[in-house]
Amino acid sequence: MSIVLKVVSAVIVFFWVSCRANSQNEPPEDYSLIINETPKNVTHIANIAGKNEPGERIKIKGILYESDGKTPAKNVIMYFYHTNAKGIYAKHGNEPRNSFAWWHGYNRGWLKTNEHGAYEINTIKPAPYPARVEPAHIHCIVKAPTQKQCYDIGAFVFKGDPLATEKYWYRAEQFGHPRDGGVEMSKPQNGVSVGIRNITLYAQYDIASVNSGLNVGENCPAFDPRHVWGADKGSKACPMCKYGYRPGVMAWINTDNWQNVSRLAKALDAEITAKGFNKLRAFIIYMNPGNLTNEAAEKKLVAFSETAGLKNVAVLFVPSPVDKTTATLYRINPATTIRNTIIVYKNRKVQDKYVNFNANDKSLRNLLNKFDNFQ
Repeated sequence: MSIVLKVVSAVIVFFWVSCRANSQNEPPEDYSLIINETPKNVTHIANIAGKNEPGERIKIKGILYESDGKTPAKNVIMYFYHTNAKGIYAKHGNEPRNSFAWWHGYNRGWLKTNEHGAYEINTIKPAPYPARVEPAHIHCIVKAPTQKQCYDIGAFVFKGDPLATEKYWYRAEQFGHPRDGGVEMSKPQNGVSVGIRNITLYAQYDIASVNSGLNVGENCPAFDPRHVWGADKGSKACPMCKYGYRPGVMAWINTDNWQNVSRLAKALDAEITAKGFNKLRAFIIYMNPGNLTNEAAEKKLVAFSETAGLKNVAVLFVPSPVDKTTATLYRINPATTIRNTIIVYKNRKVQDKYVNFNANDKSLRNLLNKFDNFQ
C-alpha cells in the first residue's frame, strides 16, 4: 500500500473513531426512543426511586388535561427522570454510554394516565446539581394519543427553592414552558411529602389542530416581538413587561385575511380612543407564516397600519408561527387552519380567548364588552 493510501486510510479511521466517540459523548436527541422503551402494563402510578434510595420521600400527583385545559387527557405516556440526593444522575455502571439510561440514571420511570387523566409519581426529592446553577427538578416527557409527537413539558421544581429565581423562570419561558411557580409540598406525613401539579398539554402539538393559545387563568409570559407601529415602534419592547398589568388584547395573526384583521384593529383603535391607554392596550401580532425577511414584514405591516389609519393599536411581528420564544411560548397553534388567536388579559392573566375570530358587528360587540367588565 502506498504512503498516500496509508495516510488516507488512517485519516478515515481517525474520523470514524472520533465521530463514534462523539456520538457516545452526547445524549440521544430523539425523545420518541424513550417512549418506545415504555414497559408493558404500566399504570397511572410510577414508583421511581427504589426503597433503599437515600433521600426525602415525596409523592406528586395531578390531572393531565388536553390542550383545551378542560378535557382529561387519558392514556398519555409520561416519562420522568431526576438526580439523586447528591444532585447526580446516578447510574449502575453497565449502561451503554449512548443510551438514555446512562444519561438519565436509574431514577427514572414511566406511567400512563388513566381515564380521568390522573397521574402519580412516588420517588425521592432530587437535589440541585452540585454547581447549583438550577433548582432541584424532575424532568418529564409526554406523548399523548391526540398529539403529533412527544415533548418536554417543563421541569417539576419545588416552591420556595431559592434557586428558582426570576432568571430561571424567564429562561424556562424562553423554552416555551409556563411559569408555574413550582410544586408546593406538604409537611411529611408518614415520612412522605405530597404535592399537586395539574398540567395542560401544549396546543401546538395537537393532531386535530382545534385549540390554540394559553388557557383562561394562565399567566402571560414575557416575549420580545418587533414593533413596527405604535408607541414602541422600532423596538423589541415586551408588551407584558410594559403594559401587562392593564387590560388588553393580543391578536396573534397567522393566515387570517387582512380585511378581517383591519376590522378588528379599527374597532380596538376606536375603543382605546374612547377609554384611553390607561384602560386598554391592543396589539396586532403578525406571526409571519410566509417567512418574510424583517424588512419585507415591516414594509407589509406599516402599509397595513397606514391604510387602516391606526392611531392607538400597536402592530408587531414575530419570526415565525413556530418560534419558541414568541408564538410557541403562548402556545399558538401554527396550523394554517388557525387563522388567528385572540387573547384577552388583565394583570398578565388570560381572561378570555377566541380562535378564528370573525370580526363582524356581533362578535366585536361581545369582545369589546369584555373590557367594560374590567373597569
